[in-house]
Amino acid sequence: MNFRKHHRGVTLIELMVAITVLAVAVSLAAPSFSDTVRNQRLSSRSFALQEDLAYARAEAVKLQGNVALAAKSGDLNNGWVVFEDADADEVLDGGERTLREEGAMSAGYTMKAATGTGNPKAGVGFDRRGALVGRGTLAVVICAPGYQSAKDKDYARNMRVASNGRAESAKGKGKHAGLSCS
Repeated sequence: MNFRKHHRGVTLIELMVAITVLAVAVSLAAPSFSDTVRNQRLSSRSFALQEDLAYARAEAVKLQGNVALAAKSGDLNNGWVVFEDADADEVLDGGERTLREEGAMSAGYTMKAATGTGNPKAGVGFDRRGALVGRGTLAVVICAPGYQSAKDKDYARNMRVASNGRAESAKGKGKHAGLSCS
């Protein structure tokens, strides 16, 4: 009697077919994954800014004094700091207490802010009532690398802070209030 042993495993051809199927699946999923990453980075930065603006506003009311959110090194791309602003100049001076900080953006992503009249702005202050110092408005645009106006909602987020201190954000509008992603 001739007994044949059965070996478990795969042949080289089966392995190559499996790798080919895997490569096709990965190549189909990669563009979708990069869209997801871009969307997550834009949304998370928008939410972080909105959360810190709400925090600064609430702290101004709680402390009954001025609290500001200002860009680090004058550029929101470098992050921002929330602090007690004793002299209401929206600039972190020595002796003013830091309340929160946010780090720099991912490479290639940009964030720009301007007043309602389109003048560049690197910070915003809230008074003891929670209103914006100066009673103006603030517009912010957050842009992903490779911004395309045809895909505005996929590549940009915008935020508007009203004079009463309330912030609202939305997808898209990479060009508004004197700001532009391109």
